[in-house]
Amino acid sequence: MSSDEIVHRVRASVFAQEAEWRLVDDRLVWSAIGKTRAGDMGVIALDQVESVRLTNEPARVGSRMFCRLRTRDGAVALIASAHTAGVFSAQDRSLTYKALVRTLVARIAVANPKARFLTGLTPIVWWSVVLGLAGLLGALGALSVIAGREIFTTRILVGLALIALGTPNLVRWLTTNRPGAFKPANPPL
Repeated sequence: MSSDEIVHRVRASVFAQEAEWRLVDDRLVWSAIGKTRAGDMGVIALDQVESVRLTNEPARVGSRMFCRLRTRDGAVALIASAHTAGVFSAQDRSLTYKALVRTLVARIAVANPKARFLTGLTPIVWWSVVLGLAGLLGALGALSVIAGREIFTTRILVGLALIALGTPNLVRWLTTNRPGAFKPANPPL
């Protein structure tokens, strides 16, 4: 490993091994730390990357960012910014994530000018969540009109309060992850 090589180490979940992601010339290389089996490592040639998708989601350490790479043959690599140190412990590793993703995006743009650079969820997923939320809120409104005061038991009121508290986060997540595209020179990190 050279001194100017960008390395990002992250454990995506409690059930995953810590992985090391690095750029080596025109390839993205990753390996599970301490493992040497073929399934614990991989390589993606940057000229084979068909799309790059950047997303965000709420996490215990602020915003958790993801970079999904899809190759022409359908392989997918997922790089996360937050490191799961334990069941209730997460670490923000966005500095190395951002450095890796910025360089990765720039190199992919050179290696494959036809690659797509996308932000947010896929349109189908995004619209499904929006329509599902609208349907849920509409059904709750209709139920309260039809049933009147008889429906408002303590359990229902607690459930409605939880929905009301969670809705701003869901709306923020939906606006942050609205489907779109970005220019490789300026990735939204």
